[in-house]
Amino acid sequence: MAVKLNLPLSEWPIFYIEGEPYIYDDTYLFYDENGEPLGQHTRHSTLAIYLYNLLSWVYRNQLCTVTFDLYLKAEIELIQNAAADAAGQEVVAARVSPDVAFIKGIPAPDTGTYVVDVDGPPPNVIFEVGSQNTFTDDLGKKFELYAIAYRAKEYYAYDPREKRLWKGSRLKAWRLINGEYEEIKPDERGWVWSEELQKWLVPDGKNLWLYNPDGTKCLTSEEEAKIQTELARAEAERAKAEAERADKAEQVIIHEKQARIEAQQEAAEKQKEVENANAYIRQLEQEKQKETEASNAYIRQLEEEIKKRNQAE
Repeated sequence: MAVKLNLPLSEWPIFYIEGEPYIYDDTYLFYDENGEPLGQHTRHSTLAIYLYNLLSWVYRNQLCTVTFDLYLKAEIELIQNAAADAAGQEVVAARVSPDVAFIKGIPAPDTGTYVVDVDGPPPNVIFEVGSQNTFTDDLGKKFELYAIAYRAKEYYAYDPREKRLWKGSRLKAWRLINGEYEEIKPDERGWVWSEELQKWLVPDGKNLWLYNPDGTKCLTSEEEAKIQTELARAEAERAKAEAERADKAEQVIIHEKQARIEAQQEAAEKQKEVENANAYIRQLEQEKQKETEASNAYIRQLEEEIKKRNQAE
């Protein structure tokens, strides 16, 4: 299946890969200056991987495709020979490898490469992370391809480098209106609203964040798991601290209770000592009273005897 396009793409150089004609392909970026394969495309920068993982997680409950590879087969009129009068028809492929492409309502194809208008509709959003080798294409040929051929509804190019690649805002943003890209202006904070994602795009140096309409930051699964781990750790520490405080409080209560018991026992012992002392004093007083009474009785007896003797004389 091919899509008929009346585009200026026919003016671009034509080349062939395994017999298939192409008007644009960026697979040369997979090789270094010596022709050795890089192993990973420049899309696999930290930010590109982050955006891919973020979109995959944030929209995990929605039917969508998040992909690195877009592919378009366009049936266009190609001039086979500049000196010839005849012109021929040929199906020509345009293939690009954006850092991240997001398509709503379509499951990811089994092949891993999303073919526009074959696997599903045009992409809703495309992201490109600028690099020294790719940013001119990101703002040039790819800009034209994404707008005219791929018809991506929104296109974002981001410059994460400390040594900047282009002037102005790190985040360049466009929305497709009547077949042409119009720049999306940031708000006073420098945030850009994405109609397709229904999220805020927030530039932050080497990072590009996504925020929800309510101002909360969107997180990847790893970030959410990390937060959950940190929350669990904080809860465990809080519970441990609470248990330690409760244990200390219990120890204080036990100590105070023991002190009260000891004070009560000491008071009881003192009270007993006082009672014993009072009992001993009463005993002494009773004994003294008995001695006094005995002495008085003896004195009275002597007085009686003296009186009787005096009367006898």
